[in-house]
Amino acid sequence: MALNVISNFAANVAHRNLQISDRQATDSVTKLSSGTRVNSAKDDAASLAIGSRLRAEVAALRTATVNANQAGSLLQIADGALSTVADILIRMKELAVQASSGQFSSVERGVLDSEFQALSSEITRISDDTEFNGSQLIAGGASTATNQFAATNFGASGNGYSISVDPQVVADNSAFRLSFDNVTAVPQVSEVTIGVGGGVLAGEVFTIAVTDNAAGQTYTANYTVLANGETAETIEAGLITAVNNVVGITVTAANGGAGVVQLTANTAGNGFSTVITENSAAGSLSLATSQPNVVGGEFLTVTNLTNGSSQTVDAAPIIDGVTGIGQNLSLTETAVVNFNSLGVTITLDANFDRNTDNITTGTASDAGIVSTAPTTPTTYVNDLNGGVLNDAITALLASTDYDAATGLLSLTLSGGAGITLLNAAGIRLGVDGGALAAAGAVTATDLEDGATHTVQVAVTNANGVDIQLGELTTDFGVTAGASSGVITVDVGALLFGTSVVTGSSTQSFSFKVGSGSQTQDSLVFAVSAASASTLGVLGTDQGGSLSITTAALADTASAAVSSAIDILNQTRSDIGAAQNRLSFAAANLSTAIENAEVARSGLLDLDIAAEITTFTSKQVLIQTGVATLAQANQLPQNLLRLFQ
Repeated sequence: MALNVISNFAANVAHRNLQISDRQATDSVTKLSSGTRVNSAKDDAASLAIGSRLRAEVAALRTATVNANQAGSLLQIADGALSTVADILIRMKELAVQASSGQFSSVERGVLDSEFQALSSEITRISDDTEFNGSQLIAGGASTATNQFAATNFGASGNGYSISVDPQVVADNSAFRLSFDNVTAVPQVSEVTIGVGGGVLAGEVFTIAVTDNAAGQTYTANYTVLANGETAETIEAGLITAVNNVVGITVTAANGGAGVVQLTANTAGNGFSTVITENSAAGSLSLATSQPNVVGGEFLTVTNLTNGSSQTVDAAPIIDGVTGIGQNLSLTETAVVNFNSLGVTITLDANFDRNTDNITTGTASDAGIVSTAPTTPTTYVNDLNGGVLNDAITALLASTDYDAATGLLSLTLSGGAGITLLNAAGIRLGVDGGALAAAGAVTATDLEDGATHTVQVAVTNANGVDIQLGELTTDFGVTAGASSGVITVDVGALLFGTSVVTGSSTQSFSFKVGSGSQTQDSLVFAVSAASASTLGVLGTDQGGSLSITTAALADTASAAVSSAIDILNQTRSDIGAAQNRLSFAAANLSTAIENAEVARSGLLDLDIAAEITTFTSKQVLIQTGVATLAQANQLPQNLLRLFQ
């Protein structure tokens, strides 16, 4: 190539090779500093892809190992609780065998049974209380419940309440009614009339004995005549003073008029009873109750329409405890009212008006009937026979003549003699216990005789079964050929039904012991419940049948406990098998992690010795390239000699 000063080809070549050597040396430094052979896809795309998957696999398997260890801990807690239950069962067996022996009387067996019942309760408590991270381990699958509402007007505006039920207490398909009655307390008032005949003598005694009905305590007030011929008014004043001087008395006495002592309960709700005596031939006392005692309160009542049971709770002290006396709940306040015997809890909120009654007594109004007015009160009983089901509520909602917002069912009266009288869409009726039929089958001739009749009101559920909601009893006052209007039946201001899904006798736990999402990546173990009920050792204190109060019952209990021990041993053996399986699963995970790590290392980890050799070579090339570039840059200087 010709020598020139424009292009220094040799220097360019030297520079290019120096850049290559520098880039290669930089790559070596990157690998040496990171310890990784593949730092980017350009180093080895295939190895990078495989290695990344292996890294993810190793990370997942390490987490799976933690899961397996935690699963073992969970099962160990369950087994520890079952071990305690086993000890309790052994003690119960001892008690049962002891009580079945003839040397004990009923007294000693009663003492033994006290411990037996307590131990049965403790088994259930342990079953409910054994948890891991909030999950019950040996209580079995929990029962669940959902509610169906047929009216929502139980408050000043909005619902005013929320309802929850205990699925352990409430049966499936149960129906309930909720009502509220604000009752103003009315104190009991009685009057003692004092009569004086030919005059009383000094020393004669008039006595009023007052019994506090709530406390069961009797207080006696005496007045002794001070002078002969005292008037009824004088004796009245003396008795008033005597009654009011009795310490702890629940009744006050006041002047009720000429010769009359008026007794009034201090606190409405207590009530009292009175016995009047005197030893005067001329004087006499008589008692007349002018006003009965009325207990005041804000009464919430829940009735189970399926079995007829009912419970009433005075909500006033509960609400007062949240808001202060007499105040309604604010936007952020709630009051919880428990109906424990029914398994129902009502939570009142700010939409609940404690001053407004909402009583579902089942009355029926006959406004608008163009006929002779009913001669007897119209009453509607919607829990007759104690058999309304949740299905009935669902069916009732399908009737266009039922207003779910108010709980009112409208039965239309129409036409004259011999034609349809009562009619409501989706409702079936029967008269005086007769067969249920479509509402249109009840005619004027069935009800126009002036007598009292009972009309059964029913709905048909999805399975075609007629379910009676209640009965309407009255003299309908129907005049042939002149009847029209509407009978409005208060089926219930709030009806609600409950659907219960019964829990299982086992509780399943799924543990992820693999890195994937396939079935084989999880282990599922079922732990049997170990409550007194599921083990068959539920004592009478918990509603069961086992006790050891007699020798025969003790033998029965002994056999039941022996069976429970067998059941418990099977449960513990299942847990032991699960623990052993988890141990092998954890060991396999350790091996898999080790092998996957080796595979990943072979693909991605750097061979330090080999890379150091490469780096050293590149360092030499850089040094050589720098020296060569320097020499190449001196070549154009030689052309200056030609100008000399």
